[in-house]
Amino acid sequence: MSTSNAIRSTSNPIRHAVRYALVAAAAASVIGTAPAVAQDSETAIAEVIVTGSRILRQDFESPSPIVTIAADNFLLSGEQQIETVLNSLPQLVPSITTTSNNPSNGGQAFADLRGLGAERTLVLMDGMRLPPSNNTGIVDLNTIPTGLIESIEILSGGASSTYGSDAVAGVVNFRMKRNFSGVEINVRRNSTFESDGERLMAEVLVGGNFADNRGNAVLAFSYDKRDEILAGARPFSVVSLGPTLTASGSGTVPEGRIDWGANAPAQTVLDSLFGNGLVTPSTPIGFNTDGTLFSFGLSANPDINVVNFKGDTSDPGYNPNAFSYNFAPVNYLQLPLERRQVAAFGRYDVVPDRVEMYGRLMYSTYNADQQLASSPITCASATTPGCTIPVTNAAIPAELRTLLESRADPDAPLTFTKRLVEAGARIQENQWDVVQGLIGLRGDFDVAGESWGWDVFASWGRAQGTQLQSGNVSRSALQRAYDDPTVYASSGCALFNPFGVGNLTPECAAQVSIDTTNVIETEQINIVASLSGALFALPAGQARFAAGAEYRQNDASFRPDQFLASGDVVGFNAGQPVAGRITVMEPFLEVAVPIIADVPGARYVGLDLGYRHSDYNLAGSVDTYKVGLQWNPIDEVKFRGGVNRSIRAPNINELFLPRQENFPQYTDPCNASGSFRTGPNADQVRALCIAQGIPEAAVDSFSQVNPQARAFVGGNKELKPEKADGWGLGFTYQSSSASEWFSRFNVSLDYYSIEIEDVIDSLTTSSIVGRCFNQLDANPTFDPNNPYCQLFSRNPANFGVTDVVTTDLNLSAEKAEGIDMNLDWGLPLTAFGASDAAGDLNFRLLWTYILSREQQETVTDPFIPREGTISQTVGSAYPKHKVNLVTTYTVADVQLRYGLQFIDGMRVVNNDALLTPSTSARPTVPSYVYHDLSARWNMNSMLGITVGVNNIFDKDPPIYTTNSQAGIQSNTDPSTYDVLGRRYFVNFTASF
Repeated sequence: MSTSNAIRSTSNPIRHAVRYALVAAAAASVIGTAPAVAQDSETAIAEVIVTGSRILRQDFESPSPIVTIAADNFLLSGEQQIETVLNSLPQLVPSITTTSNNPSNGGQAFADLRGLGAERTLVLMDGMRLPPSNNTGIVDLNTIPTGLIESIEILSGGASSTYGSDAVAGVVNFRMKRNFSGVEINVRRNSTFESDGERLMAEVLVGGNFADNRGNAVLAFSYDKRDEILAGARPFSVVSLGPTLTASGSGTVPEGRIDWGANAPAQTVLDSLFGNGLVTPSTPIGFNTDGTLFSFGLSANPDINVVNFKGDTSDPGYNPNAFSYNFAPVNYLQLPLERRQVAAFGRYDVVPDRVEMYGRLMYSTYNADQQLASSPITCASATTPGCTIPVTNAAIPAELRTLLESRADPDAPLTFTKRLVEAGARIQENQWDVVQGLIGLRGDFDVAGESWGWDVFASWGRAQGTQLQSGNVSRSALQRAYDDPTVYASSGCALFNPFGVGNLTPECAAQVSIDTTNVIETEQINIVASLSGALFALPAGQARFAAGAEYRQNDASFRPDQFLASGDVVGFNAGQPVAGRITVMEPFLEVAVPIIADVPGARYVGLDLGYRHSDYNLAGSVDTYKVGLQWNPIDEVKFRGGVNRSIRAPNINELFLPRQENFPQYTDPCNASGSFRTGPNADQVRALCIAQGIPEAAVDSFSQVNPQARAFVGGNKELKPEKADGWGLGFTYQSSSASEWFSRFNVSLDYYSIEIEDVIDSLTTSSIVGRCFNQLDANPTFDPNNPYCQLFSRNPANFGVTDVVTTDLNLSAEKAEGIDMNLDWGLPLTAFGASDAAGDLNFRLLWTYILSREQQETVTDPFIPREGTISQTVGSAYPKHKVNLVTTYTVADVQLRYGLQFIDGMRVVNNDALLTPSTSARPTVPSYVYHDLSARWNMNSMLGITVGVNNIFDKDPPIYTTNSQAGIQSNTDPSTYDVLGRRYFVNFTASF
């Protein structure tokens, strides 16, 4: 059976067994809510499992650094999105979020610890894996019911020996409510002070105990709606800015554009139309609505400006030196979303005090849109369909015909590009349906007077995403209209006239527009069995262990629309089908050994050991381990340290993806005014540009037409797992003082180091092009036959880079090193002499300092420091210092909260192989501080209200640019900085 067929098969007996068991568990949970009792009851099974270990322990202390976020942070911060709460923490680096439109996660939300990539952060629920929601194996946080969250635990550092692949940077574990009884209703509304971007959320929890308190079941329902905000609604993002902070949009414009290439019109004819010397043969030409011509100007030559443009020159995106299209305003600044969720959690003591059955079933369905500017009909080559217009075309205006006749080859077709605004914006509606369930049994028994615990569970999850894309254009249909502008006359399109804005009727646009539909499917089966207990007695206490095995199977597929698969489309990227399966079998073992206890200077010294062997069907076998040491000199102080080996196995996209089309940004070294052309090797760069096809007559005025290049990237079945070596050292202090000042004072300080080798990645377009032009000494002779130069070609019409080819490889290495501090200090106001009724203050401070963050593109490259830098891609911000401070004051039934978030200033670097410093007009970003304020009033035992304002000083994000003419999404990093502005929220809670 082929891989593709295996994925679609429904005859898998393991899959059927797991499905049926999950349905049965969910039904039992829901039925069990009928005799609910309005009180809490603790289970008699005394398991204590901490995040980062599977060993049954006698306390809640973890041997690993953990930050715990209580559920009331959602209430008091006004945030209803898990990713927003997590991304405010210093340990996480926001990547592609709800305010990132291009690139976009299609409405999904991810967690990224240390900025090492969301694929290297493992997400758990109650210590158990959640199924991924896409082909990259990443968990979508949108599928987690926020109303059932008890707390979120963030474990820093590798944990693959405990949980398996992906736990490289750490683990995010969602602890869910275990014993909920009663009814709880939450309704929340958020909106900006600009009266846009409204968010509405409502959730209902219904739960209780049953069977004489032997079981508990809870149902959760939620609805969440988020309105869009357009980039044009904020002054900082209304225009795409280039390196000089002037308008720098796309060269593919609604008016239509001609780049002459080698077959240019005569200079004398250009002079007769535009004036002597104002337009050169290398200057692109555009079209006014009345058919007359205008020139684009040349950004590389300040003497050649826009001439005869009859459109709106007051538009903020208009640049009189170099005409371009301002694509920014129609892009989303906040993606719209509508989500519905239902979840059922249940547990039941099958044998009181000994055996518990537990299960959960969750279903999420949501829509999230992405909106881009209208489709740019670009030309990979002069033979690309939809790019050439024959000189016999009846719609050609008179002035253009005059220029065509003056060419050396007057009968040659003209290469024509246009942005088809008449077809509307490109919109991708992402529809996701995710169902996941789990059923398990756990219990304990006695062995030689010691309690042993066991746990067996099976989980299954399936996600289906449907991408509905509109605003695409069929290249073949467009080419038919170019060849014969009356071809669609019978459909109401009398003359297909692409020259100028507004000359295409809706009937004409409809003939070349196509809607496409893609389907993504993922499925996971996970079965885990473990045993934990006491091994033997030592003078310092019992040596304890946990052992078990895990089986995991992941299937995924991508089925593109037939038009996308054929490549007959412009707008959204063409794509090929993907299908694959990954299986792994993993035995594991953990041992906790007490070495010293209750002696002077050593209240406790213990060793934690862990080992896991992973056997993958494609990636082979790999081992992971951990060694941890804990020393408590006194009860209040604990020192901890350890080393670990973690892995990340290649995901289905990385293994199976055929070469797929995409359009990454890049900076062309041949730009006449760029750093390559004006640097120490200017003559050699110029010669290489000519050797690649740019005419000598045009090379000294050449300016990059399109900020994006057509590229193809594909997977590789020979990939091996990434390996990460981590180690850490830290201490904690938990005060036992009787003093009111320090009785609730706790602090921890931890050092972390993570080094990843065999990083799975592909060379970027910027890197390939840069290396061709001798970045990192990759082409010291500037040879056009250099291997990097052979990975791309140039468009013969506009001479831009096109058809870049790259493949996923075990390419390089990354390093991350830093310090985390976590401080909690509760202080009753009686310490200041106030009365008992005066209330309490509580301070929570989280601080992360990045000592170093280094990466290389290939194993032969030097490591490039990233700490203290930011680039043009989202998720590339590495401020040295990040601080999150929350101060709460509680008195009687009122709680006030003040939140502060500090982001250190950063240097801007270019997105090339060397991460060279930006020399643009904004090469740095300053330090940023955000302030939030909220208040909670519990009106009585049943009703409460929370109100607040976030970003109370309405601080706009910093505007910055790199050397790239392509600009930066929203002219800032919309994931790192607040792009919404001041906003308020109101939350009502009712409990019964």
